[in-house]
Amino acid sequence: MGSRKLTASHSFGSDGIGAQPPSSAHANERASRHSLPPLAPATTQLGTPCHGRLAPCSLTVTLCPLPPVAPGLSLNNWAIGGTALFYWALGYLPFKDGFYSSTQPQAGGQTVGPELRPDREILIAVLSGAMVGAMDGMHLLNRSRVLASCRSDGVLLKPDAPITTADECFRTGEDPSLCFVYTTQAALPAEEGSELRPPKGAVKEEGAAPAKGGRPAARNETIVRYAFVGDARPLTPRMVGLTSTSSPHGVYNWYTGQSRALLPGANTVEAGYEGHSYAMIVPLLCRHGDVAIVPLGEVTKYVPLSRKRVASLQCSPTAPPTLRLVVHGAESEVVSLCALRVALNASGAWLKVEQFCRATYIGPSGSATAILSTGV
Repeated sequence: MGSRKLTASHSFGSDGIGAQPPSSAHANERASRHSLPPLAPATTQLGTPCHGRLAPCSLTVTLCPLPPVAPGLSLNNWAIGGTALFYWALGYLPFKDGFYSSTQPQAGGQTVGPELRPDREILIAVLSGAMVGAMDGMHLLNRSRVLASCRSDGVLLKPDAPITTADECFRTGEDPSLCFVYTTQAALPAEEGSELRPPKGAVKEEGAAPAKGGRPAARNETIVRYAFVGDARPLTPRMVGLTSTSSPHGVYNWYTGQSRALLPGANTVEAGYEGHSYAMIVPLLCRHGDVAIVPLGEVTKYVPLSRKRVASLQCSPTAPPTLRLVVHGAESEVVSLCALRVALNASGAWLKVEQFCRATYIGPSGSATAILSTGV
């Protein structure tokens, strides 16, 4: 199917298919804005209390309730990859529903908990691209985790398409419903006249294969890929739509903060404290001689490079390699953007990697220009 934006008016979750009222279109664009604090009860336009205590809630109308699911089948209620694959192809946004951001017991909640894997819960919810709702009780919400999902004005930092089961799960012969390898992507446009392109002589990736329901990369557009792996298997280029002939990429481990070159074969991405791994795969840009740059974005966010933050990314063709990013946010928000300075040998192998960050202040216009240069 063709490209579908994440501002679609329908979504599918565990409670049924929800149709968003026209009057809430702007609220959906802000993707269930987080309000911290105060935490107050909120209601829909129909007067029904919202699920959770964050206000305002995303407005939905339940149309097709589903029969109860057997308790044994709900243990992996975070595993939305297969559901997302199906419903995104139909134009619906799959979503994980709510999550607990805290590991504290939730007395009086739908489930008492405690939630043992809060990062996985909020991560999958954010990567679904749909409504995100923290269900924590009063004084139990983990502020740091919730703020890692959005800008300071509550706009959700999300990918361009919902996370779905990777094609690799269908190639291996295993049961795809038990293959917890999920991928998605974000396409960062370049400004007019940008020099954003793979290093000279490199083969362009295979049309920058889109995530399910996504679209191929346009000219002068950088595709950033995200991969969630729920077990100990290594990451391979094929999992994220790349091949051994694709242009050079780097792998950023979100949990450990380590970066390395993406190898043609197996790539070890150490799991975080919850037992799963989460990585961002970013192309090597702006190579000049033996130095190149890899954008990382806001590494403290679950989606470090999102079009909700980065409006455009331009690469300077001259030394030293430099990235110019136009970023959006709330007035007076300070955005810390990071990148890698990569020293290369003649064959393109990574010799040395240095991460550096720059703080950018968002002015009254709601946007700012950030410069990330390997020469500073």
